[in-house]
Amino acid sequence: QEQKERVNMVGMKHKPKAHQQQVNSTSSSQTNGTTDWYSKTKARSPINNSSSRTSPTNASSSTIPRFPMSAMNQFQTSTRKQRLQLKNMSNSPTNRRFILFFGFFVLAGLHTVIITTQLQKYLKEDAANALEASKFSFQTTSEKMSKEERIPTYRGLEEVVPVEDIKKPPIQRGILDLDQLEKAAAEVEAAAKEIQKNTRPLTIDDLELGDYINHGAINVVSRVTLPDWWWEQVREQHKDKSTPIPTAKNSKYVVKLAAGDWRVEFAKRECKALQKLNKKKRKVRELNIIPTLMMGPSNFTNPFHTDQQRPIPSSFPDKYVKRLREEPEIVAIVVPFYDQNYLSKPSKWVDNLDDVRYFLQTLLQTLAYAHSLGINNMDISGSNVKVDIYGRALILDWNANQVDGQPIYDPLANTWITAPEGLLEQTGLDSPKSVLQESVSGMDIWSVGVMLTNLVFDPCFFVNPRGLGLHSSQVPEDQQRTEFPKHYGLIETMLLRLGGETRIPVGEGTMLDLATLVGLSRNDVLKQKFDLPLYTNNSTCQETDFEMLEDVSKGDIEQLHSVLKTIFKISPLNRPTAQDLLAHPFFQEKKPKGKIAKKQAWNKEEVIYDLSLADMKIGDFIGNGMINIVSFVEFPDWWYRQHNVKKEEQKYVIKMAPGDKWYTSQGDRECDVLEKMNKNVTLARKHNILPNVFCMRRARNPFYRNPARQLPPSFSFKHTKRLRKEHKMTAVVVPFFNLQRAEDYCDDLDDVRLFISSLLETLDYSHSLGINNFDLSSSNVKISPKGRAVVMDWNANKANGQDMYDPTANTRITAPEGLLEYGLTQEDRILQTSISAMDIWSVGTMLADLVFDPCWWVSRDDIDFQHPNEIHSYDYIRAMLLQIGGESLIPIGNNKTLDLANLVGLNRSDILKGKFNLPIYDDDGRCKTKDFEMLKDVPKEEVDMIYSFLETSMKIALQERPTASELLKHPFLATEESQSATKSKAELAKIIADVPMHYLDASVEETNDVGTSKVRQLTANDIEIGQFIGNGAINLVAIALLPDWWYKQNKVSKKTHFVVKIAVGGDWYTLQGERECDVIEVLSRDKKKAKQFGIVQAVFMSRTIPNPFRNKHIPSKFPKGLAKKLRSAKNVVAIVQPFLDLDWVHDLKQFKDIRYFIRSLLQTLEYAHSLGINNFDLSDSNVRVDDDGEAVVMDWNANKRQGEDIYDPLANLWLTAPEGMIEHGPRGETIRQTSISAMDIWSVGIMLIFLMYQPCQWVNPAVSYGYDKYPQNYHLLREVVKTVGGETRIPIGNNQEMDLAELVGLHREELLKKKWKMPLYDAAKDDECDEMDTDSYLLQYGARGKELEQMHDFLKSMMKLSPAERPDATTLLKHPFMDFSYDR
Repeated sequence: QEQKERVNMVGMKHKPKAHQQQVNSTSSSQTNGTTDWYSKTKARSPINNSSSRTSPTNASSSTIPRFPMSAMNQFQTSTRKQRLQLKNMSNSPTNRRFILFFGFFVLAGLHTVIITTQLQKYLKEDAANALEASKFSFQTTSEKMSKEERIPTYRGLEEVVPVEDIKKPPIQRGILDLDQLEKAAAEVEAAAKEIQKNTRPLTIDDLELGDYINHGAINVVSRVTLPDWWWEQVREQHKDKSTPIPTAKNSKYVVKLAAGDWRVEFAKRECKALQKLNKKKRKVRELNIIPTLMMGPSNFTNPFHTDQQRPIPSSFPDKYVKRLREEPEIVAIVVPFYDQNYLSKPSKWVDNLDDVRYFLQTLLQTLAYAHSLGINNMDISGSNVKVDIYGRALILDWNANQVDGQPIYDPLANTWITAPEGLLEQTGLDSPKSVLQESVSGMDIWSVGVMLTNLVFDPCFFVNPRGLGLHSSQVPEDQQRTEFPKHYGLIETMLLRLGGETRIPVGEGTMLDLATLVGLSRNDVLKQKFDLPLYTNNSTCQETDFEMLEDVSKGDIEQLHSVLKTIFKISPLNRPTAQDLLAHPFFQEKKPKGKIAKKQAWNKEEVIYDLSLADMKIGDFIGNGMINIVSFVEFPDWWYRQHNVKKEEQKYVIKMAPGDKWYTSQGDRECDVLEKMNKNVTLARKHNILPNVFCMRRARNPFYRNPARQLPPSFSFKHTKRLRKEHKMTAVVVPFFNLQRAEDYCDDLDDVRLFISSLLETLDYSHSLGINNFDLSSSNVKISPKGRAVVMDWNANKANGQDMYDPTANTRITAPEGLLEYGLTQEDRILQTSISAMDIWSVGTMLADLVFDPCWWVSRDDIDFQHPNEIHSYDYIRAMLLQIGGESLIPIGNNKTLDLANLVGLNRSDILKGKFNLPIYDDDGRCKTKDFEMLKDVPKEEVDMIYSFLETSMKIALQERPTASELLKHPFLATEESQSATKSKAELAKIIADVPMHYLDASVEETNDVGTSKVRQLTANDIEIGQFIGNGAINLVAIALLPDWWYKQNKVSKKTHFVVKIAVGGDWYTLQGERECDVIEVLSRDKKKAKQFGIVQAVFMSRTIPNPFRNKHIPSKFPKGLAKKLRSAKNVVAIVQPFLDLDWVHDLKQFKDIRYFIRSLLQTLEYAHSLGINNFDLSDSNVRVDDDGEAVVMDWNANKRQGEDIYDPLANLWLTAPEGMIEHGPRGETIRQTSISAMDIWSVGIMLIFLMYQPCQWVNPAVSYGYDKYPQNYHLLREVVKTVGGETRIPIGNNQEMDLAELVGLHREELLKKKWKMPLYDAAKDDECDEMDTDSYLLQYGARGKELEQMHDFLKSMMKLSPAERPDATTLLKHPFMDFSYDR
């Protein structure tokens, strides 16, 4: 019994305290058994499932199984006598020796147990380290069993023991047997290997590099694709929902690659730091530490060096590709990717003091944890520390960290945030000793102070090397140039402004006096009071009112100054730690507000993705300028969800600037401007600044030699070629606003006044930020529905000191100083000296053009070139000086001036005496018109104010031009009555014009009872014009506002909207309008067939009548030119039809849908041709798709009758058949129509080719083939004839024929033998396409081989050179290609 008790007591030393307490409490009452202590504990292994963990302190004594031991029963005693006998037996020498021997044996056994336990521990730690290397651990799941059936053994590994063995005591189960212990150790090792097998670690060989993102001094960063097995491993085994590593299937990651000797050393530092920081997963989540997925390889061997064929994406710049290929060592770190929607610069999101407080509080918490592990960052800058959508700080890189005793100076360090001790490479001028790091936290704390200063006191900032001279002012000038390091001037300023102790530790127990080092007195610096060194550009900050400190209490401001004074200590030993700062009153917990508070309201588990150009879908081409190509763009669905934007309500446009460095630098410049102007969202919205939705600065062009990235057919050959051939590009995405030109919107002087004043307000805001526009032309400045100016582009802006001259500038709006490259000599470059002057001149020209229409402010091109020996601009400047007068001496930079009068051969004194004479011109020279429409019924006082405004703003001397804020005070813009009148007029226009548009929801057929005597007839006078929709060559289209009685009489819902098509412009236009009336009337006679074949019926048609709209209200949103045209027309033709909101043809994306669409179009044409009607304009803008996928022909005004001249100068050559491309034959004969259906059949074939062979297209007239001896249309005709082949003789009417081959210089006999082929052209490859290469055309993937052969034969039958050989619609509908069943 005593021996057993000793064994148990010795074992108790190694048991948990909770177990000892429980045994002590039960030993007195339990005498017939013992408790198996193994059943009371459960080891906490990192590989155990969290759901199966139980704490020993929570285990109830009633649930602990107790097992009887037969050995105890043998020695059980119940009387005192028996116990005494046992005691006497133990006192005998023999028994003592036995006890000692037995005790030695027990101790040896326990020693073995302890060694084995430690062995198990080390094996377990090795397994855990293997898991830690891959930066995540997976939980193993065991079979479900009751607590009685599961016993913990081997300190953390679980063993399933048969129930019958559980009741055996530990000794009988052999747990203390050495062989069993060795077996247990082997099992532990096997289990660890199994864990490693189940959790396959990620290696650099598993990574597939994606697009290049950016680079730093150490790392090259790119996207990375992880292997499929890794994702499967995550989905199957990763159960921890709170893991900091994004595990969603579409989560994105990046790899940071550091190649090269010294870069690898920095990266190794980062690996060690991240390994320590990521050790505690809870801390990673709590402190927002960036988690790591992989760090390696372990031997640092560069696989891109050993395997030269290992792919590197083409988006990598050449120098980084070279580095990856040549350097033998590499370090790769894989981390989650956070895009600009999730992470932002602190200055962008932190916009009030509470946000700053919260942001820096989270940053200090992270640093406090890092410093406790002996890790610093040494790079707490705005580029390395970002703010997430919840307002928390996230540190992106740790590769600059240093340990105590290392040299603290880093030549790559950001001197903006560097403390004084980090600016010194050596302890003195003649000392070779380096300054060593003596404080883990000192540098980081200083950087936090700099960040706090820059955020709160924007636009001022903490003193930096760019704001000061580089040397000390206390040292003689000759010594400054040769001996003094560059940062001494910065240290001197810090000492003089911050004061305090100047002695700093520099290692090895020595101190360095910075004051003595830079030539100051330490005592003077000690007496210096703290004065925060705020600077702007090159001078001390003079600001006193800071936006962030508005409405901030005096107590908060005092706390702010207190915390800055605490941080900015010259000596790092006097600076507080991060933990000390967190206890400062300034950082006491306060809830953030503003943007961060809104972001925190989001679901924190939402995955935020990056938006890249690769995610976008390029839409239809819109337009282009000198720099940008503009088109619609669609974002992925997740982007709309993230930003709570309805895809159908808001469209976006992308401005792409592909080209060399000049083009891309202009795009980069616009990115910078939009980012700066949108920094204050409130002011940006107030001044109609376009939001910067997405910006890609100079980077690899994703369309460069990449046919997989398709461009819509609406892109011209020229723009497609530019996008395909340029290696670099920039891109800016902004919201799409359907805006108008000012000249089309402004009807009267009030509209002009509102437009000009809003434009000046925008310029006043931009000029206050140091930004000008330099391109305020009518194509760049549009007008919003509220009549306010919106500037569309900012890529031409210039900074002070740059060359004014721009050879691509719009000379119509350029001031005189911008037209000269240099002055009297080529050394006298004309530099910009005023931010606002050029823009003010442009505003003046815009006002003159609007008010004095049809005349305009004179431009350089309006002046006759009279002096051939002079620069062209000299004549314009001479004319300006003579007509405007005033000062002719202008500053040109570098403290130089230029006399423009002297430059162009005039006398400055004569010009000074000249009076202002408005220089407006028309097509014939000086404007002779006296009565301007805009100035009708305008009082003379207002007209005089206009002249005064122009005289004030249009000064030859740019220094005399007023600023935007000064012009806004001019009487012309400050009239309150005119502004209120403009407002009421805009509201009235909105009520009249902004008519909601819906789908047709009532049948016109059932209500069109016009003609009966009891029904009131609708007349043109009953129709009011609503919102402008669009216009073509013949018609202008707008919403038709019909009277209430008509809706009631015809039982039509008012939700049904109608459009009116008005043909204006002269007899030819009205003739075409009447022709459409005739066609609609014929096609609509059989209402059942008209409805069946998608004929758009008319509820009202008026053939040529006197213009009823001349005196009607025309909405202000109508283009000015069209409104004027409508008012001035004598006669019009009007057709009112239901408004149908239909899809575009190119929205068809499936083979079966295209096939069905073509069949329905042929059915419509079959019906029309049977009535002797053709269309002659089956373009993608005229043929739309309804909800059922069927074709709807919108217009019929281009139709031609049998025997008419077939040539139409307004026709769309892209879909015109060969017979319609030329006006006359080789002998002047007129080409007449001989087939009703032939032209339409050819156009249907073109449309089918257009849909099925993207990105290839039917050859079009934009392509030049170099046949200079032929007219331009012959280029297209020759290419078509040469490629298609076949019969080239075509009928031209009057029983005559013409040979197309002879016309274009080819031989008919050779073409008759030629095999038929389509002239398909790929703009991206500058080459022909093979129509049989179906793998190249995405829309053919849904078709089988037989169907494609049928389609090819179908097209071959349609695309015949001779109209006589083309089948009609009826024949084509019987073709096997049209025989199919369709289920939409």
